[in-house]
Amino acid sequence: PLNSNLTIEIGNNDYQVNDIILFLSENSFYVHRIINIENDTIECKGDNNELYTEKINLSEIIGKIIDIK
Repeated sequence: PLNSNLTIEIGNNDYQVNDIILFLSENSFYVHRIINIENDTIECKGDNNELYTEKINLSEIIGKIIDIK
């Protein structure tokens, strides 16, 4: 939601399907949910987007969202 406060766990590379992550892509920050993991490739999508998914490298992830207020 707009104007939310996020608590982010940084430095933990133990990501799993359904984790919500913060990542940097093309100089913009994104918060998406992981839907698939294959080696170092993470497939993710925004919760409000039914069709479009994005594949990123594990190294692009900044951290895992652990709380939203």
